[in-house]
Amino acid sequence: FYKRIGESGSVYETTPSFCIQGAESQLNYPHDLSFSPDGTHLAVANRHGNVITIYKKDSHLNCYDSIPIATIKGKRSQIRQPDAVRYSPIENILAVANMGSNAITFYSYQGDRYSERPYQILRNPLLKVPDGLDFTKDGELLAATSHDSHRVFIYRRLSDSQGLYTRDPIQILEGEETHFCYPHSLAFHPLRNDLAVSCSQGKKNVHIFTNAFGNPATVYSNAPTLSLEIIEMYDESTIVLLDQLQQEGGVKGIAIAPDGKSLAITQNLCHDA
Repeated sequence: FYKRIGESGSVYETTPSFCIQGAESQLNYPHDLSFSPDGTHLAVANRHGNVITIYKKDSHLNCYDSIPIATIKGKRSQIRQPDAVRYSPIENILAVANMGSNAITFYSYQGDRYSERPYQILRNPLLKVPDGLDFTKDGELLAATSHDSHRVFIYRRLSDSQGLYTRDPIQILEGEETHFCYPHSLAFHPLRNDLAVSCSQGKKNVHIFTNAFGNPATVYSNAPTLSLEIIEMYDESTIVLLDQLQQEGGVKGIAIAPDGKSLAITQNLCHDA
């Protein structure tokens, strides 16, 4: 965990203020993580452990306890190699992308108690290795990357429901015009609902799609609105990594700042970046 320098700045300290680690943490190949909307909980997807671990913030020490307050695991949970986890911004819901079962599972929680059994499961024959998840700020849309089928699935929340989403996607971004090559992560713009997608292979690694008028009922253009907004992150060291690790040589994580003014990505190079 890294602390921000100053109250209004966008610069963070380079030395971590504290870490969650050790056997007591139950971490096992932590692949993704998500803060609850109020910041009191942190959920971590552990791919090799087949478990979601949840940690609680100690308000007095301003850090998170290393021992999870809850875990989601076991046969009933249907957690299978979780690659992504995300809290809903409007409801007590946790969504998980399971690489091992090609499914998105949903769990409810109240306070520190988390359900170990999913209340909804989304599957689709074209959803292969879901790698990234994100909700829009209003919780009306949920998007998921499909790493091995080069697609992005978009689901809509059912009106007047308790956290239920459409069984079938309202839209699938796919085809050559998307320039997708093993899409990995995605993030919705907090103000305009634009959708940014990262790809872990290829030269055109970051793609930004515009949702007309920011209306959740409006589908996204199947190609980025402006080709200039396809950001290329590529250098000579990436070529070496592509030879060694197919499908893993490009951009990984992606995030948009709450004010919508900054886009951050992680890139898998021969040296850390």
